Amino acid sequence: MTHLENFNSRGSLFFSLIENNPGIRFNEIMKLTGLKNGVISHYTQQLEYRGKIYSVRTPRVTRFYTQNISEHIQILFKWLRQKTPQKILKALLNGGLFFKELVNKVEKSPSNTSYFISKLVNDHIVSLSLKNKKRFYEINSDKKDQLLLLIQNTF
Repeated sequence: MTHLENFNSRGSLFFSLIENNPGIRFNEIMKLTGLKNGVISHYTQQLEYRGKIYSVRTPRVTRFYTQNISEHIQILFKWLRQKTPQKILKALLNGGLFFKELVNKVEKSPSNTSYFISKLVNDHIVSLSLKNKKRFYEINSDKKDQLLLLIQNTF
């Protein structure tokens, strides 16, 4: 097998994996493929160089997306690929909740729920208001339809 044939075969595997799992993390690719860090790094770099995918790197996490994913949708995928934020978003899709109700729905500690809900508020996915001096959270109306669509089609 020539180098180009090998790239086309493995490159297609990686592209397909990223296309079917927008926002997939580097470590998830390692688990799913059973391949080593260097191999994954090589193929993802080649796909990026060829303009097929792009990566979003933060200090501890690298996520991959195909070129057709907008920055706005990429942020939604980032949160939906994590269990606790996904639970929070799914709970809020049925309507707004007070903080205590949200903690009960997602079955996580108040501190854990608070951490993720504040991140979702900072990314303008969820809004916070006060009702009877209690924190009330709901999904921003401009994000709700997109979120529903992503959850139905991907998660």
